Amino acid sequence: MENEIIKLSPSHKRYLKASLLTFEKSIRKSKRLLEEKEAQGFLFKRSNTLEPGQRIQIEKKLNEALQKLQLVIKKIGLKPREEKSEQIIIAEMSMSWANLIECRSDHLKGYGEIDREYAMILDPEIESLVDISHVIIKQVTEYVKEKKNDEK
Repeated sequence: MENEIIKLSPSHKRYLKASLLTFEKSIRKSKRLLEEKEAQGFLFKRSNTLEPGQRIQIEKKLNEALQKLQLVIKKIGLKPREEKSEQIIIAEMSMSWANLIECRSDHLKGYGEIDREYAMILDPEIESLVDISHVIIKQVTEYVKEKKNDEK
């Protein structure tokens, strides 16, 4: 009975898979964050102030969680899904593209008026970022199409 797969409906399995996948990704991201001392971008600075002993304890718990998760997944009979980096890039850039469009001055009016002079400076810069994100989406999409055609 211990090695028997738990019988669940497809709906239950989909929900569990989505939740457990999110949990697994959180664990793996947390492990990466523990490894880095600090990271910096243009709009963020991240530091890790945990002591080495604290990091080791947390990493042990994260590893324990991964092991337990693997057992639960096996008991439920879930199979891994393939995630292609290209698809993730397209999805991330698409969300960013939509968010950037909302940064145009005409959309920002909901937060109060923007001085026309500033809008004339801001809008072309935002538009440039919108265009770049769109080009990235198109490029990756084309590469994916080309690869599919090559495989035929």
